[in-house]
Amino acid sequence: MRWQACGNRHSPIFPNTIREILNSLPDALSEDKRYDIKVCLNEAFNNAFQYGGRTIYLDVFMNNLQIIIKVSDSGRGFDTSKIEEAKFPEPEKEAGRGFWLMKKLMNRVEYSRLGNKITLVKYFHLPTYEREPSKP
Repeated sequence: MRWQACGNRHSPIFPNTIREILNSLPDALSEDKRYDIKVCLNEAFNNAFQYGGRTIYLDVFMNNLQIIIKVSDSGRGFDTSKIEEAKFPEPEKEAGRGFWLMKKLMNRVEYSRLGNKITLVKYFHLPTYEREPSKP
């Protein structure tokens, strides 16, 4: 399955698209993984809305093995080298928890060179069901 959306901060398409994506997650997926995806999808959008440009793009691909979420914006981006590697942010800091959280909850987090696009990947590791033995 694939979803794509483009709009601005006030576009009603994003809440509807996010809801549709979350409702389309495989039934066998654990509640913990569903929650991880929801938190990270919302965090990526919040960052794009708060710090990004006027236009925000969403591209999501999902199959029975994984979900790949790409959120980008038309803004100038940020210096990705300033993101500290998987270190819990100091309590007095006002920012930085979202990146730390996404890195902890997703299997893979990548930023574009310009810092205006994030790619989030979550592997499902769903149980496989045995097929009935083939008849001779």
